[in-house]
Amino acid sequence: MFATKYGTADKCAHLLKCQLDGEVTIQPIDAAESLNGYDTVVIGGSIYMGKLQPTVIRFCRQNQALLLKKKLALYLCCLTRDPSAAFFKKYFPQSLLDHAVEVASFGGEVDFDRLNFLYRMMMKLLMRTKDFEKNYRDPGLLTDEIEKMAKALNQIES
Repeated sequence: MFATKYGTADKCAHLLKCQLDGEVTIQPIDAAESLNGYDTVVIGGSIYMGKLQPTVIRFCRQNQALLLKKKLALYLCCLTRDPSAAFFKKYFPQSLLDHAVEVASFGGEVDFDRLNFLYRMMMKLLMRTKDFEKNYRDPGLLTDEIEKMAKALNQIES
């Protein structure tokens, strides 16, 4: 399950699915009706302007007890260098972070064609700052992190 603003978290869900054994269902988190038919749940979202989609936060809080009974993995898509230190702790209950088989940042993409004018200009200015390299990674997916999560999930399924 995922929530996305411009499609990166969805893209990551599909890349992860290609590497997972067994039957995999991908759906937007706001379309999720019940977790009862699933042994394993992967939840992903994207950080946009420093915030995670509220649907992800709400879903995790409302379903926390049930998620703690499932095999769980969590991922975020973002450009910051170490989102696990801040974003995961800020947006996910600690019990879910402790329970998850894998928690990972899959990097992020910037599709300038899909950004509105204001955000396109802000992103271009941000990428030109001297601190960009220190605080942010160049846009791109971290396929090694996707592979790592797939391996961890496949091992527990065996």
